[in-house]
Amino acid sequence: MTKYLYRAVKVGLLLSFLIAVGGCNLIAAPLAVLGQGQTRKVPAEYAELPGKHLVIWVWADESLLFDYPAIREDVASHARYFIKEHVKNAKIVDIAVVDKFQRSQYEADSMPIVQIGRKFNADVILFIQVSDFVTRPGSAPNLFQGRINAQSALYDCNGILPVENPQRKVWSGKIEVVYPEHPMGMMETTDLRIRSALLQLFGEKLAKKFYETKEPVEGK
Repeated sequence: MTKYLYRAVKVGLLLSFLIAVGGCNLIAAPLAVLGQGQTRKVPAEYAELPGKHLVIWVWADESLLFDYPAIREDVASHARYFIKEHVKNAKIVDIAVVDKFQRSQYEADSMPIVQIGRKFNADVILFIQVSDFVTRPGSAPNLFQGRINAQSALYDCNGILPVENPQRKVWSGKIEVVYPEHPMGMMETTDLRIRSALLQLFGEKLAKKFYETKEPVEGK
């Protein structure tokens, strides 16, 4: 007790001295420094993915596929990379195998999503519906600023429930990424760099839904 009482007295004397010589502004600076580096835990929105056999299925409409023919593979491969990087023992079906099935089966995109998952013997299927993907703002085609929007959902493929039963959806969320914060000129970046950054940020943001993360605690 004596040790902690001694520390408290020292802190009290220090604060009194700071108030006497410079007021509250001198107190704020050291306290702000003490607060730097603090983080808080953010729990996973769906924490049961470790150890599951997962297939990633990406859907995009014809107009988007016309502008970006590889959008499905690109989104799926980035999602797969970041999920495998952070979710322990996640077993994810090869993206190339999924893409081959999606291209070769004319009615694949109209099949019940759980039925698709079962085609790959998956425990769960991650469905990503990309609704928007651009690398230039519509109001300023000579500048670069990318955006990707996607509605995502995770479905349980096991059990005896009908394949289209709503209870099979175990998680859902909208992933939206804009990069950079402000438009950039052609001398500063390229379409390829913007596209690469968008896909990386999207994959990382999506994967964070499935594992515990830490984020900085902002000072008040």
